[in-house]
Amino acid sequence: MRYTGLIVTIVTTIIFTSSLFVNVSAQQNQNMPKAANSPELKGAELLAAELEFPDGSSYQTYLNISSKKFNISDIKSDVVLVQIFSMYCPHCQKDAPNMNIFFNMIRNSEIYKDKIKLIGIGVGNSLFEVDFFRKTYSVEFPLFSDQDFKIHKLLGEVRTPYFIGIKRLKDGSNKIFLSEAGGDREPEQFLNQIIKQAQLQ
Repeated sequence: MRYTGLIVTIVTTIIFTSSLFVNVSAQQNQNMPKAANSPELKGAELLAAELEFPDGSSYQTYLNISSKKFNISDIKSDVVLVQIFSMYCPHCQKDAPNMNIFFNMIRNSEIYKDKIKLIGIGVGNSLFEVDFFRKTYSVEFPLFSDQDFKIHKLLGEVRTPYFIGIKRLKDGSNKIFLSEAGGDREPEQFLNQIIKQAQLQ
């Protein structure tokens, strides 16, 4: 009987501890920075975030930027869509073919090819890791390294993949119109969403 009581006590303790852990984890998730709100607070810093073209890349032609280092706000198009990804993210890997289709839909559109530019930022990824992802999944749009997580922290350390849509206004200023988690998107629907939310029609 003594051993039975001990076992019951141990099991009860385990159940209680597990429940406490779940509740604490749920509360932590509720208290985590809301990614959708982050751009309103960090928008200016995000636009000022510095990126650097890899050696020998053709990205400068696509983005129409002459200097090797630039800020996101330097991209002169009506809309800049930023995909936050990681080479190690299985959802990013799975979504890569759809993003390639999405990019080619824009690039082949006479209406939107100069109005929408797409870039990817690999959070915590070195130049080597970003390049490995690019080659493995035949990604043609520009990918950049955020190895030190600077940009990722500006966004409230969002999970990957994540999308930020930036619209250039008539006065030359920029507005973030899209901030949401991604993954498994249908390319045509996503493009229509971008066009509608950015009011490009």
